Amino acid sequence: MQAPRRRERSSVYYTVLEACKGRGCPVCSLLTKGAQSYIGSMLYENVNDGEVRGLLRLSHGLCRIHSTMMTHGEDHFGTAIIYEDILSHIRRELMGGRVEDLSPLKDCPVCSYRRTMESSYVGIIAGFLFEKELRQALETCGGLCLAHLPQLMDQLADPIELHEMLTLHVRTLEQIRGHLSEFVRKQDIQFRNEFVSHDEETACEQAIDCLVGKSA
Repeated sequence: MQAPRRRERSSVYYTVLEACKGRGCPVCSLLTKGAQSYIGSMLYENVNDGEVRGLLRLSHGLCRIHSTMMTHGEDHFGTAIIYEDILSHIRRELMGGRVEDLSPLKDCPVCSYRRTMESSYVGIIAGFLFEKELRQALETCGGLCLAHLPQLMDQLADPIELHEMLTLHVRTLEQIRGHLSEFVRKQDIQFRNEFVSHDEETACEQAIDCLVGKSA
């Protein structure tokens, strides 16, 4: 492996390292937490902020995924304030005959924030793969989902790092495939008395998360 590319470890590095203690793609995990935090901050701190309300009018609120996340939270009061304002704005536009404003003029703000953080997390992983603790942490969690792995591979110039990452993810896929195979086998009437492990029971969820990541 080529000489380490020494960089100062930022707080984001340690955030990524901590996320690797869980199971599954750490980028997905961090993006989910980040979206929840963004929405919570918007509802509790910025619901009456004029600039924020203006941007939400232009985006027609949040996308389906993030608006569902919002409505599943506890602050229905803040959510109601935001959407009452958006509907009032659209109503005024319709009454004025401005039908061109029926389409959102801005992206979902949570999606925009998500893209920025996604790039940051993948960049940190790519930049610090020479660090043993990060490589070991990725081994523990099983690496990235196949939605984020290509983004990481695009940033790796070292062929040894590329090989290590491919090998890690092949092992992860093989492990999940093994759990799926065992789960299927144990559905046969001949083997239904055999214990189904937690890994086998959740193998379908693991496979989907591995292939497409967790949406948030």
